[in-house]
Amino acid sequence: MSISELAQKHNIPESQAQEIINSSLSKLRQWRDKNRPRPHLDDKIIAAWNGLMLTALARAASFLPADATCPDGRNAVQKSLELADGVVRFTKEHLWDAQKRELCRSWREGRGPTGMCEDYAGIISGKYSLRR
Repeated sequence: MSISELAQKHNIPESQAQEIINSSLSKLRQWRDKNRPRPHLDDKIIAAWNGLMLTALARAASFLPADATCPDGRNAVQKSLELADGVVRFTKEHLWDAQKRELCRSWREGRGPTGMCEDYAGIISGKYSLRR
């Protein structure tokens, strides 16, 4: 029901009904933050997803107008290319094993299992998109 209907039902002013609701929501939020177990955080980095990000950044750099700017005032094309360069560097440093000449599937505080087809395809596609 609406605030006005609630206030009318309990014979109180709308402002008081809104205050009661806000206070109750605040108390519930505090209880939840204190007592609820936090959900599991999945923060691993997946090679295939990095490849998708490379492709998206490369496309952004090629489609954005040359004078496009980010909210911080930096050139958006240059920022896209810098971010893509960071993805490539991370991939080379953390996901690629130069000795074995193989890609690692994931990284979280260290290398994960050996890469699969979609990981290679994603990284290759992303790097190809950067070269266009």
